[in-house]
Amino acid sequence: MKATPYNQKTIDEFHAKKGRGVGPFGDHVLLMTAKGAKSGEAITTPLVCG
Repeated sequence: MKATPYNQKTIDEFHAKKGRGVGPFGDHVLLMTAKGAKSGEAITTPLVCG
């Protein structure tokens, strides 16, 4: 499963800025990577915390 365009933009910005000051969320973003139970495919999702 591919990330939505918005999520992919956030993921790319997170990597480019080394996790600092990402979009309107500032430093409150983490990337969660999980493995699909059936597909075995890695899926990365940006999460806002705090």
